[in-house]
Amino acid sequence: MKNMHQTNTLSMLNSFSINNDLDKIKQDAAESSFIFDRLVLKGQSNILFAPPNAGKTLLIINQLKQAHTTGLLDGLSVFYVNADDSQSGIIEKTEILAAIGVHTLVPGYNHFKSHSLLGILDGLAADDDAKNVVLIVDTLKKFADTMDKKNMRNFGIKVSEFILKGGTFIGLGHTNKNRDMNNNLVYSGTSDLIEDVDCIYMMDIEDENTDKSGLQTKHIKLTNQKLRGNNALELTYVYTKAESMPYLDMVNSVHNVDSDTYTREMILRSEEHNYNSYLNKHHDAISLIKNSLGRINMDKTELRDLLINNTDYGRDKCIEIIDKISGKLIGFKMGGKTGRKKVYFILTHT
Repeated sequence: MKNMHQTNTLSMLNSFSINNDLDKIKQDAAESSFIFDRLVLKGQSNILFAPPNAGKTLLIINQLKQAHTTGLLDGLSVFYVNADDSQSGIIEKTEILAAIGVHTLVPGYNHFKSHSLLGILDGLAADDDAKNVVLIVDTLKKFADTMDKKNMRNFGIKVSEFILKGGTFIGLGHTNKNRDMNNNLVYSGTSDLIEDVDCIYMMDIEDENTDKSGLQTKHIKLTNQKLRGNNALELTYVYTKAESMPYLDMVNSVHNVDSDTYTREMILRSEEHNYNSYLNKHHDAISLIKNSLGRINMDKTELRDLLINNTDYGRDKCIEIIDKISGKLIGFKMGGKTGRKKVYFILTHT
């Protein structure tokens, strides 16, 4: 009996061997090509975590549109599972995605349920139909309890089996409201899913500003937290949004910014912010200069004395204020009796 048991066990081990299936596995393995430029590889499980309303869905739809335009979606069956939206949001996103051949699944429609997802992943892997399928799940918490260790472990196993058969999985998740001591984003949930997936990005709003018309410009930064591939370690995108702006226009506004350009833009934004703060801090002097030069041009001595006599600033501070706004709010030309004095005037663009 013992020898028979050993023989049966040995036969079982041999039956488990993948040696004879290696050619088929190679054939089924997805190519290491990007679906989203430097962000998501075909045949990879990729999770993007971000705070609510940071723009993660906006980014994904933009990347899908770009991938369609460049042919990176050719031959792929792409499914976007929308479980985090209002009815109007579902309509506008489905219209955008349908135009590029991406199918939208919504819990409660056409008999699709949240609990159906695990069965779908399982079935695609078992039927060897996973290779050219891309599943995008928005958001993860609607399909798996991120705080339940056993639940997330099971979910991670199903995703891994789907990926091993050549599928591509993109999950969108939320971070905690509270950050860590270094102000970094914190994933909300157990570590099981993080351990099972190939690539993880944390997406944060790096910078945002709103102009006088109400148009917001947001810079979002993606930082890689886990990597099994040649994905980018960091990516920065910019997009604009406004209350009256159509969603498609917001999607189309998303664009990548290289690190050098981003650094230059950050410096310029910082300088602009500091300059505007300076104007606000010395608004009494600025208003006096604009009103006075709006009536008559003045040389630097006259302008300085005007500030000294009508504000609480000292001589040096008055000269500093004049120099600070020169070339921005006011300009000058050389004049006076000797032709060597700076004669100031209001710049027309102010």
